[in-house]
Amino acid sequence: MTRTGGVHDRLVALLVDLVDIACVTGDEDRIAAWLVERYTAQGEPVRRIGNSVVVGDRADDRPAVLLVGHTDVVPPTDVDLPARVDAGNVYGRGTSDMKSGLAVAMDLFEDREVRTGPVQLRLVADAGEEGPHEGNELAAVLTEVPELARAALGIVLEPTDLDVQLGCTGGLHAHVH
Repeated sequence: MTRTGGVHDRLVALLVDLVDIACVTGDEDRIAAWLVERYTAQGEPVRRIGNSVVVGDRADDRPAVLLVGHTDVVPPTDVDLPARVDAGNVYGRGTSDMKSGLAVAMDLFEDREVRTGPVQLRLVADAGEEGPHEGNELAAVLTEVPELARAALGIVLEPTDLDVQLGCTGGLHAHVH
């Protein structure tokens, strides 16, 4: 199996696992518990804030890079669960928003070669993104883990089909070296 095939197969399997965890906005306890169990079993430092999870810790002087994704999805229809794979594509509630991005973030975070590179990775999986502002837990995560706000870079892996999405908070133009 080629490395590319192995990565694809690993990502598909992880995405199917994520899609099969029902986690409608406001009911993210099950996916949060799954993330805590997964990373605790791997010996990673894990912080759970409500139904949000932060994995990894500030271990050295390398710049911190956050891999960020939300765990909640809008309510599924009868055809959304369980996940299904057809011709290499995964179908199910949350595959495009946001579980595919979360799967990529998790895979990068778990890659030992990437983790020993020039930056320190932290995984941030926040709850309540799809619902009203007062249910969004990102502010609580930043309050409970304040060093996240001092990260060198945060990458939100929200899929956009390669279109720039200028959300309600605006956009950022930066040169990355």
